[in-house]
Amino acid sequence: MIDRALAGFLLAGALALGARAVRSLSRGGAVAALLVGTAAAMAGWPWAFVLITFFLTSSGLSRFQRTAREERIAGIVEKSDERDAIQVMANGGLFAAMAVASTLNGRAPSDRAGSAVRRRRG
Repeated sequence: MIDRALAGFLLAGALALGARAVRSLSRGGAVAALLVGTAAAMAGWPWAFVLITFFLTSSGLSRFQRTAREERIAGIVEKSDERDAIQVMANGGLFAAMAVASTLNGRAPSDRAGSAVRRRRG
């Protein structure tokens, strides 16, 4: 699990830096994304894949037809394209909590496979 957590930390860090570079995340949002991404990877790569897919599609969709959307909501909504820590946690906090709970309960994919092998041998 430690290896997967480290790999997840590095992957989440790279994605957060990339998202920061294209202004999809604020500094605080990047830190929050690093935490959420690491938690997801600790639970297993399927969790991380779901999170990455959600982030990439939501970031892409938020930029889709941006000019038309900004014209419609000008003066009503004061929001930049950068997601801050509060937005990251609002969208990913529960997911991260469930990923951590899954890991702590021994329900991470590699843990299940390992326990099944141990039961057969035992």
